Amino acid sequence: MDDYAAFEDFFVALVGFWPLFLITALLFLRKVPKDTALVIDRNGHYLKTKRSGFYIFNPSTDEVTSKISTYPSTKYYNNVFETHDSRFYRIGFMVIYKAEDLEQVLSSLSDSRRSIDDVINCAMETLVASCVAKEMTNYPELNERYFSQLEYMLEPFYIDVTKTSIQSIQTLTEDYGRENKFERHVSGSDSSNDPIH
Repeated sequence: MDDYAAFEDFFVALVGFWPLFLITALLFLRKVPKDTALVIDRNGHYLKTKRSGFYIFNPSTDEVTSKISTYPSTKYYNNVFETHDSRFYRIGFMVIYKAEDLEQVLSSLSDSRRSIDDVINCAMETLVASCVAKEMTNYPELNERYFSQLEYMLEPFYIDVTKTSIQSIQTLTEDYGRENKFERHVSGSDSSNDPIH
């Protein structure tokens, strides 16, 4: 009789914890779509690159920093850049891109120790650094030049750019601009074993 009572207590406890288990699974279990890779950082440092399938995700410490897919991905950016004549601008822009071949993209990013976001921001930094302040008001021309610059910089990574759109340009003070200016990733400066950043 004691064995039956122990089993009954165990069964009641199991049923009682089922909702807690379900809630936990919904919060922490995520799925990577087919033909996609996600670069995940934990507390600001590279954690892992996950490909198709399920993975554990802690929303309080983890962040998906890059999505690389053979399907078009849309990403929005908002950073501070400096012109050739030392003026600072906050530029909001959007990029749609896709991987030609997922394995080639991951391998080339790993070899260069770069993230896709760093390359995209560096293309904007390169463009803005070649401009003077009076050129920063012509959105269509800037967008056309950015698209060309980005295509050129992403070509070695086997990534196709579908569309770019400069959505906002805000003039900033020199002090604020210098303090918040986009900084390129310095390859090899991080001692972690991350393959992409």
